[in-house]
Amino acid sequence: MRERASAGFTLFRNFPYALLTAGLLLSVFLITVYIVLSPIPNFILGYLSWKATAAAVPQTGYIHQQHGEIHYVVYGKGAPLVLLHGGLSNKLCWFSQLPMLVRSGRRVILLDTRGHGKSTGGNVEPSYQVYARDVIGVLDHLHIDSADVLGWSDGGNTALVLGYRYPERIRKIILISANFNPEGLVPEIQQDNRKPYGWFRQWFNRFWTGSSREYPQLERQVKKLWQTSPRLTPDMLAAITCPVLILVGEHDYVSVAHAKEMAETVANGVLKVIAGGGHSTPITHADAINRLILRFLNDPEGTGPKPPPGP
Repeated sequence: MRERASAGFTLFRNFPYALLTAGLLLSVFLITVYIVLSPIPNFILGYLSWKATAAAVPQTGYIHQQHGEIHYVVYGKGAPLVLLHGGLSNKLCWFSQLPMLVRSGRRVILLDTRGHGKSTGGNVEPSYQVYARDVIGVLDHLHIDSADVLGWSDGGNTALVLGYRYPERIRKIILISANFNPEGLVPEIQQDNRKPYGWFRQWFNRFWTGSSREYPQLERQVKKLWQTSPRLTPDMLAAITCPVLILVGEHDYVSVAHAKEMAETVANGVLKVIAGGGHSTPITHADAINRLILRFLNDPEGTGPKPPPGP
């Protein structure tokens, strides 16, 4: 009995040291994670602190469009700018850009693509043409004659369709990791789009898109869209006359050669390749992306006219 008591006393006496050691190890782990992910945590904290300010009180609403309910939020005042997220995502993916854009004096309109976030699918087969009509429906509802558009991935593809089909409504376009046909995707992504995701990716996407029980159908529809669309011809691209900034990661899902072809074909386009970037540059390379976005939006001439072709 005396030996047990002695052992218990020793354990009790060493408990603070064990707790201190565990705390130090946890601190080292958290610091390491912070360094590895930096600057992402800074933008997350910046977004959360901005959300607590009066400037982050949005105007929200829905429009009824083609049997679906399209959810939108509006922040700030000034020249309107529409933000379009990628497939199997939602409008919160713009957390690294939203505070900066509102502070720069922009009226920022964010949509949840139909079937994603708080928007319903409406029993309509997804297409970039349908997505583009949803954007125009929101602009009409808000009495906005024309706006700039910033689109990432699927959102960029939708922005291209907007520029072609509704040129009078679109002032400038910023594309991040967009493609004008499915062949612009690198081969491994084309192959990946032909099969369902694994369980962990499906679980995450189910949570991230907010689609719940409808997720399996949404994934099938979106992956079919990726395999078959968009289908913009060189003539259609050349008909997009507004200034277009094309951003692509060095290791993106979209090939740099495809992005270069797009920049050379649109009437007034410029290409910027993000060194070391992948398909998530608005998050992983937010500083560089934000500088390019602001510079482009604040340039009265956009990209400026293309130089004449050489001899």
